[in-house]
Amino acid sequence: MLLPEGSSCLPVNQVPRARVFGRAGKPVSSRLMRVLHDEISSGRWPVGTPIPVESALVVGLSVGRTTLREAVSTLAHLGMVAPTRGAGTFVRTNSAIPAAMADFTTGYDLSDLRRTRRALLVEAARLAAQSRSEEDIEELRRALLASQGVACESGANQFHATLFRVARNPLLTDLHDGLVTRIGRAALSQAAQASSVEGIAECHQAILDAIVASDPERAAAAASGLGTS
Repeated sequence: MLLPEGSSCLPVNQVPRARVFGRAGKPVSSRLMRVLHDEISSGRWPVGTPIPVESALVVGLSVGRTTLREAVSTLAHLGMVAPTRGAGTFVRTNSAIPAAMADFTTGYDLSDLRRTRRALLVEAARLAAQSRSEEDIEELRRALLASQGVACESGANQFHATLFRVARNPLLTDLHDGLVTRIGRAALSQAAQASSVEGIAECHQAILDAIVASDPERAAAAASGLGTS
């Protein structure tokens, strides 16, 4: 469901200046989906705002209503937009990768998923040590402090989320988020319980110390100590 005509409670996103033409072997709806995807991923249609009304998109992009609805439905399946009854279709996230990762890694063994997640953490720690600022260090310190005295899983996740932000690699973050979703809360909890709270805290402290020292290899080595079982 697209935004009803006349709705104006939120900032109005603009129709992209593009015309969608069909090509041999590629449906128009697929090319249109890419145009809409680019508006979202670029931030021109911000998260939390409604996409333009259907009539404006149909006229502005020279496409049919059925084609437009197919493209929007695909984006909804990818988790990028979400229809709200009576209010319109809102941008939910600017990347389809986490949802795609979660949907299409169902056949992999849990231990392989955990090892892959650890590899991403290792690379995030390395990148964070290369690009960190003094503000990043303070944010990591706050995350580490906040993780103490809380459930092992939630504390670890909070520190890891901060680590990926400091790494400044959106693709790495999206891949990690997708894996976390697929592994699931229960599985992550079991993995966390396999290591002692003290052991995880020590790894996090070692990662932080290496990032403060701007030592990428040391940070990566510290992150590789996080358990996977």
